[in-house]
Amino acid sequence: MRAVQAGLVEPRKFELIETDLSPGPGEVLIEIAACGICSSEIPRYTGEEMSDPPVFLGHEPSGVVVEVGGGVSEFEEGDRVTGAISAGFATHSVAPMEGLLAVPDGVDLLHAIGEPLMCISNIARAAAPKFGDHVAVVGCGQMGLLTIAALKQVGLGSLIAVDRIGRRLDLALQIGATHAVGADGQDPVVAVAAIAPGGADVVVELTGKPGGLEL
Repeated sequence: MRAVQAGLVEPRKFELIETDLSPGPGEVLIEIAACGICSSEIPRYTGEEMSDPPVFLGHEPSGVVVEVGGGVSEFEEGDRVTGAISAGFATHSVAPMEGLLAVPDGVDLLHAIGEPLMCISNIARAAAPKFGDHVAVVGCGQMGLLTIAALKQVGLGSLIAVDRIGRRLDLALQIGATHAVGADGQDPVVAVAAIAPGGADVVVELTGKPGGLEL
């Protein structure tokens, strides 16, 4: 099938590149409906980590299966999918079937960006809080808020959101945090200890910045 991909040909410059795509054994061809932008791709876009062009970015897409390769039994044409799909800034992309998840009926593909949810699942499993634990999530951007949504199911003693931005803390409380701690104007370690005597049992750091790691 003829596809159009956005290829990064130099820092901060994409060009539309036409190509022919077809699924090989164990693969499916997907018509892309939406694709998230991951912060990990920004250094490549700006040229800080540029590899040989063209570079095809976008690993958070969702879409509809339009063709399946040999040996594919889990998916068929018309299935809505998300998951580990590369080169997602495109009209179409090819992906291995084992990295895909079916999108339930009633879920808009615009909201079915599965790759970040895979990350959240891994975070929740690695953190492994126990019933009654006090957990602090440092950084309440997209990934932090999704982590709070996942961890609220555990039955924690407290689920403490820590961030510098007030509106993020408001969202964290709406999503399931039991407490919100502003990181500006106070020592967040002291504030968390006032909520969880002895400090948090589990801390999940999601700012990706030295300040968050040093708390």
